[in-house]
Amino acid sequence: MQRHLPTIIPPLAIVLLSAVTSHGFYEIGRGEIFLETRASVAYESNIFENRNNTSDVIFRLNPELQYLRRAGRYNVDAHLGAAAQKFLDNDREDSVDLTAGVSLSSAGERQAILSPTFRVSIDSRRQAIGEVGVRARTDTFSASTGLSYQHSDRVVLNGSLNATHTRFSGGGQNLSDTTTLSMSEQITYIQSARISYFAGHTIAYSFSSGADGRGALKPLDNTVFVGVGGQISPKVSGSAQIGYTWREFLEGDIPSTGSIFASGSLNWQATDRRSYNLTISRALGLGVLDQSTETTTVSVGVNQTLTDKISASAGASHSWQEFSAPGVSRTDKIITFNTRVNFALTRQASASAGYSYTQRNSADDFIDSHTHRFDVTATYRF
Repeated sequence: MQRHLPTIIPPLAIVLLSAVTSHGFYEIGRGEIFLETRASVAYESNIFENRNNTSDVIFRLNPELQYLRRAGRYNVDAHLGAAAQKFLDNDREDSVDLTAGVSLSSAGERQAILSPTFRVSIDSRRQAIGEVGVRARTDTFSASTGLSYQHSDRVVLNGSLNATHTRFSGGGQNLSDTTTLSMSEQITYIQSARISYFAGHTIAYSFSSGADGRGALKPLDNTVFVGVGGQISPKVSGSAQIGYTWREFLEGDIPSTGSIFASGSLNWQATDRRSYNLTISRALGLGVLDQSTETTTVSVGVNQTLTDKISASAGASHSWQEFSAPGVSRTDKIITFNTRVNFALTRQASASAGYSYTQRNSADDFIDSHTHRFDVTATYRF
């Protein structure tokens, strides 16, 4: 393992040293450009997330240019960065990936009668795909546009169009690419500054590539929902919604399904320094092996400010992930726990240390596994 250290330590040392001795930003187009650099060292007990339990130490370096504009009618956020990772033993998993994106939104605390938004991003990374127990390169392109119409002081109409395409490569398996196109509309009634009610509809069309001779899936999802959100008490806020989803398949001999769902979130600001949160969510999707998926997740978390410069957080979740396709029916149970301590060293520099644990219980013995992760991370923005 030590044979790799000479090639890794000097670049990381140079980045960290420059982070300590450099600072500043550039102004352009009534906005500002920042350079944020993040370096980390991590140990993972199961880098493939399968029963083989292959462990490794991973060095990561993430430089990113960020452009922020807070002037005029629209806010602009843009970023362009790279993510390099070096494995101490498993050299074949080394990678240098790209991430980029831009978003535009209406400026000002009070939105105009018509408030458009636009977002587009490209994200590439080599990572573990837990549902199949391999590491693969994932390239994701997403774009969305939305429009909010302030009909009156109490009524707001929202609409959005979204597109996402995910492509997989490597990993020793022919994983299916997926594309999702969706449209949603929602009406919100603001009863008071503390509470509002909403109702909406979402339609989503997805399709997979059908790799390795597997039949491509083309589900059409329709979801209707109603909900309420706002301030429950001076220290408690949250939202809840209930709805019905109908999934039909446009090709193949796959029966349609429909189900009622409920989701929501709750936030409790217990003290000035401590807060708790609870979230329940449900999502339909497509698996990487041309399977229909339905994932339900319950998660809890706590955030604690220890001092003016030290904070900590911890969280846990339990997910039920159901896979279905012709001849396939499987449910995985995924338990996660994570904790992190953050240190604000200076106005520009910060550091953190974290631990996470993931356990997947599956009928597929190959991916029935557990993973421990430890990392130390330093971040500098100049």
